[in-house]
Amino acid sequence: MKLRLVDLFILLLFVSCEITPNYDPFDDRLNVSVDKIIANGCDTISAGCGYFNLTRKDGLLNPYYQIYQEDFDQVVAKGFDFIVDTVVVDEYEYDLRLFEWIPEYTMTFEEALEPYGYELQKTTDSSIVIINKEKLDTIELAKRISYLDTARVQICISYFNSPN
Repeated sequence: MKLRLVDLFILLLFVSCEITPNYDPFDDRLNVSVDKIIANGCDTISAGCGYFNLTRKDGLLNPYYQIYQEDFDQVVAKGFDFIVDTVVVDEYEYDLRLFEWIPEYTMTFEEALEPYGYELQKTTDSSIVIINKEKLDTIELAKRISYLDTARVQICISYFNSPN
């Protein structure tokens, strides 16, 4: 009987070392099971320089866990991309002025942040500031534009949460 309790304790210790992913880009819990993230059907997207984002598509807000290819079993960061719009533009219009459309998406963006306790505080030419009044936390998010192909760009708001 004593041996079984010790075996059970060791098994529980190994199981509890990695937690189930909660897809909360704002918390600092990175000790998440990569196998469970992959089992949840996340897309694997290259983030460059040997990093990959395991992304869950949740409508416009897409939270991700980031891993490094040489240590594929460890989450090194997390964050999200909020897709504002996809537009057809020529190469001369590839700049942050495309964010002039952001007021149309304010309500949708705030609804996406609500489950995490954050709300929009202000927007600037280069960033968006959100606040969590309960945690007394203010975060500056990046505005980002990326080419999808030769005629379309995707306008995003990005957040990257790294322990370093």
